[in-house]
Amino acid sequence: MRQIHLPVWLHAFNRPTTSTFVSLYTLEHLTRASLVAVIPLAAYDHLQDVTLVSVLYFSIGFIGLLSSGTVPWLVSVITRRGVLSLGVGCLIAAMFLLSWGTLPTFIAGMALHLFAGACLEIGINLFMMDHVPRQELGKFEPIRIFYSGIAWVIGPWVGIMLKNQVAPWAPFVLSGGAGLIFITYFWYLRLSENPAVTTRRKPVINPLRYGKRFFSQPRLVIAWVLAIGRSGWWGMFFVYTPIYVVSVGLGENIAGAMSSTGALFMFAIPLMAPVNQRYGARSSLIAGYTLCGIATILTALVFGSPWLGMGVLLMAALFAMPIDSVGNVAFLRAVHPYERAEMTTVFSTYRNVQQLVLPALFSGILLIFPLQGVFIASGSIMIALGGLSRYIPKKLK
Repeated sequence: MRQIHLPVWLHAFNRPTTSTFVSLYTLEHLTRASLVAVIPLAAYDHLQDVTLVSVLYFSIGFIGLLSSGTVPWLVSVITRRGVLSLGVGCLIAAMFLLSWGTLPTFIAGMALHLFAGACLEIGINLFMMDHVPRQELGKFEPIRIFYSGIAWVIGPWVGIMLKNQVAPWAPFVLSGGAGLIFITYFWYLRLSENPAVTTRRKPVINPLRYGKRFFSQPRLVIAWVLAIGRSGWWGMFFVYTPIYVVSVGLGENIAGAMSSTGALFMFAIPLMAPVNQRYGARSSLIAGYTLCGIATILTALVFGSPWLGMGVLLMAALFAMPIDSVGNVAFLRAVHPYERAEMTTVFSTYRNVQQLVLPALFSGILLIFPLQGVFIASGSIMIALGGLSRYIPKKLK
């Protein structure tokens, strides 16, 4: 019986189905999640100043924003398959640089890691939009985020444990290994050889032109700003929470466990699917952004009690769950099929923008206020985005 059913089970993973893309997204997220607590703590070890860490993230974000703009050109020259392969190659090179042990190589590794992430994210999004029908995106996104949540739950804790219990370079080996599995599986699928998704080559468009086109469409702009806020809050959580935990003397292992626990609520995302279908994504976004913002501000008010502060911050992560259940559906439903590559590239800059703008904001705040100011600013931004969510179409499911 096993010889009969095993090939049937494997058949779901050797063709472009939901299971296929869920697997690819999970591996791609693992390349980042395993380092999400390691990198900020390593930066803090190098610089010994949380303000300098913010300045470093600002500088790397600026480099990442510029480099991600080259991805459409790369897609037209070496194809989407080539971009994904290049991304994994850059990822592996970044792992060597990050684990080298010096500050210059660490900074170079951060920049290359960011560029690799842009290649992987844009490339896999383009393939996904070709194979998953638009009307099914509302159901696909919660599933994708749920299984990607596995990477974010185990990744931060495992990364810290490998660093402290095995060797400082061990989490970088894990990240690079996940990248190799990702590209091996992708090439095994041979997605680009499917005639149904082959697109004719188009001349490379000036980035300023397709950027202008993107920002002339209000629905895309709103989706982009909301994505900046969602990604920015998690960026704040994964960078400043470990620093907060270590600075109050609770240790790196607790810092890694805290990061993993915050991501644990992603497992509840499928529970939001019927809620989003009944009440619409807009209601989930309004409630999620607002409540997450309030809880984040409360974290600053109980900052002097670390365990209580971490508890309130985990409550904020719980309220972020409705936001994550919607994911990027607002963008995926609004983008036109004939300009997916260009618009996806602009939309994907949301991560680079938040890595540029928010660290700059937090750096300025930390020059005047203690670390609590970061949580107050982040919470205020989330509350404002709750108000912006009112402009999401009511019919969005």
